Amino acid sequence: MRLFQSVLAFLALLCVPACQQEYKPSAELPLVLRPIPPQNVTFKRGYYSGEQVDQKPVLIPPISVPSYPKELRNSGIDGLIHLAVAIDERGNVSEVGILTATDEAFAVSARETVMRWKFKPGRKAGKAVGVWLLQPVRFTVN
Repeated sequence: MRLFQSVLAFLALLCVPACQQEYKPSAELPLVLRPIPPQNVTFKRGYYSGEQVDQKPVLIPPISVPSYPKELRNSGIDGLIHLAVAIDERGNVSEVGILTATDEAFAVSARETVMRWKFKPGRKAGKAVGVWLLQPVRFTVN
């Protein structure tokens, strides 16, 4: 648990400032990303970061899209979530950690959906390996 919380804190420091600059919400007010309390998730030992592998995992279609929380859609609220996703050597999502979110309802929807995604596994030295990646998820009212 402590290792996972350290990874989440480190990723949040790296990810949040860059993602806030890149994301252009449709509303005029800026989105406020805030850390969500760490989930009871522990990444298995032996997983590599996306930068440590020769081939990153590739998402396999069809790709399910998170459902937009009804109350937030009706209010016209956009959302952005940053997830730490652990993908095992078979291409299954084994863990999803929520780093930041504009609203916890977006985070719950995104996490539930990403847990069902399937990947072509990452590879290191020709062997399928477990990999964790950063995954932003955007919700935009149009």
